Amino acid sequence: ALVITGDLLADAQSVNVIILRVNLLKRLQSNEAAVDYLGEQLAVDGENRRLRLIYARLLFEVDRLDDSRLQYEAILQQSPTDGDILFALALIALEQQDNALAGDYLHVMVCWRRRAGEAHFYLGNIAEQRGDAVTAIKEYRQAGQGYEYLPSQARIATLLMEQGRLYDASRYLANERVKYP
Repeated sequence: ALVITGDLLADAQSVNVIILRVNLLKRLQSNEAAVDYLGEQLAVDGENRRLRLIYARLLFEVDRLDDSRLQYEAILQQSPTDGDILFALALIALEQQDNALAGDYLHVMVCWRRRAGEAHFYLGNIAEQRGDAVTAIKEYRQAGQGYEYLPSQARIATLLMEQGRLYDASRYLANERVKYP
């Protein structure tokens, strides 16, 4: 398959064939080779958003977070309200333990209403790490009903119990059960 993609790319550059080649290299456990190859392709066609996005994800996968962040920031310049890009940048900042920067990206997501439930969940986590249980509970309550809903409810109940508010935690969970049986 690598030989065939090489032959196809020798005739004409095709984004789909380039992506196929990258995926083949990844399947062969050659992530660094895939990173190098995609970097070379972006040197030729640096304006291709699709390739840059795949490159940014691949850099994240191989734990080159600073390089990944630079790629995502370049994409964000073209689409400043893209929730997926903002979220990726927030996750990178969290991974690098830069909660302030992560919080900035998450607040922008909330302002633009892009993946706001996830943003509130992570803002709750950040507040909880700071020891600010009041803000954490407020953020967790705004996490919505997506994947973050159950973990948010568990964190709210735990935070209330840690404050010695067992009755409030029990009542809160009972109310949630009524709303979402």
